Order: sequence, then C-alpha cells, then structure tokens
Amino acid sequence: MEEIVETMEERHGKAKRIWVMDRGMVSEENIEFLQEREAGYIVGTPKSMLRQYEEEFVSKDGE
Repeated sequence: MEEIVETMEERHGKAKRIWVMDRGMVSEENIEFLQEREAGYIVGTPKSMLRQYEEEFVSKDGE
C-alpha cells in the first residue's frame, strides 16, 4: 500500500484522494498507514469481519 500511495503522489501530486482497497489489500498495517496520513479510504471486507472493525471505525469520528 505504501508503495502505491507514494507512486501516485510522485506522479500526480498530493491530493485529497479516497483510497479504495479490496479485501485482499485490507490489513491493520495498511489501515494504520492511511490513518496516519489522515487519508480517506474505503475497504472491502467479508461480512463475517465487519463486527471486528465496526467499533474501531465508528469510534474514530464518533459517528
């Protein structure tokens, strides 16, 4: 993920992008990387894993 983000920013500059990850790219490391950069992101995950992440995502902004 880091390499993809860095390559895009080198080629096209930094912008307020929304990064989209399918479930093959979703990992705690990738999510933490994007959160540290305050980047927007959308993730695909199996329904069985939604509960695992629900509390963390909702509690970030209180929404």
